[in-house]
Amino acid sequence: MKYFVIEGMFLDGHPTGAAMEEAMKAHLEYFRAGFKSGAILFSGPKQNGRGGVVVVKCKDTDDLQDFIAKDPFVTAGIQTYRVTEFALYDCQEPLRYWFDQ
Repeated sequence: MKYFVIEGMFLDGHPTGAAMEEAMKAHLEYFRAGFKSGAILFSGPKQNGRGGVVVVKCKDTDDLQDFIAKDPFVTAGIQTYRVTEFALYDCQEPLRYWFDQ
């Protein structure tokens, strides 16, 4: 497995109001599937409200690009991601299970 920190960054001119609420609902549903499959360790919005941060594992970079490409925020042209691959050095014991799977 490969591990990634992906930073979501809203693009200028993203929708607001009902359109953004609908996109957010689809985005969160998509991420729930990622949590259920075990691909996502955690995710959350950035404090500045301009995107979010996700730690995800995939078998390779192609799988990660597929995961990103199918994100409803990406398909709607709302957000792009900056990707950083990392190798685990150490972690708190409760997190070890996720990395060992």
